[in-house]
Amino acid sequence: MKKLLFVSLFVLFSLISYAQSGYIDVIYLKNGTIVKGMIIEMIPNKSLKIKTADESVFSYEINEVEKFTKEPFDEEAGSFSDGAGLKKGYTFIGELGYESNTKGGGMDRLRFNAINAYQISPFFSAGVGLGFRYYLDFPEMRLLPVFVDLRAYLSDRSIAPYFGMSVGYTFWVNREFEQVGLMVNPSLGISFKVSEVARMHVSMGYENQSFISYYSNGGNLSLGVGILF
Repeated sequence: MKKLLFVSLFVLFSLISYAQSGYIDVIYLKNGTIVKGMIIEMIPNKSLKIKTADESVFSYEINEVEKFTKEPFDEEAGSFSDGAGLKKGYTFIGELGYESNTKGGGMDRLRFNAINAYQISPFFSAGVGLGFRYYLDFPEMRLLPVFVDLRAYLSDRSIAPYFGMSVGYTFWVNREFEQVGLMVNPSLGISFKVSEVARMHVSMGYENQSFISYYSNGGNLSLGVGILF
């Protein structure tokens, strides 16, 4: 399982690198003009429209166009956004994941998080969450973390990498909600727009759960997927 987690981390960083660089549309006109941005409308064999980094929209007849391509995004194109980032307002995030203990010893667990958040801007959200942790080899260990969830998105695009941080306190489910200890979970992820109202998240993180009793687990590498709407 740990090998799978490290492979997943490699894939995650590759996706983040791709999302940060991205691709844009480039139109080469017959008069020598080059226009960079995002094609927002195309009528086959007739015309097309392109939106540039400064939000200007230009329309061209097909007979004016030499060619149009997709090219890697670079600084010359400006801070272009496809406008498909997260919108301001309340959101709900549901997450499922698997956590592999760094010390072994049968302490791997399943996790579930339900988070009510407010998207302050396309780049930042803050919320509160309630979780559940189930230890596969110790079914008597069922934990309930309550936490604050903060996320910083690195771009305002349909594919956006993000950094997350959850900090809270955990209680025993099966011991009349006795205290367990502090929970801290930094993570890296990437967000994909899947519809006009929903996005999917894939994340990799490290969740450290402190125990005030005799238990000690040293932290868990986590791999998770989630849905935001």
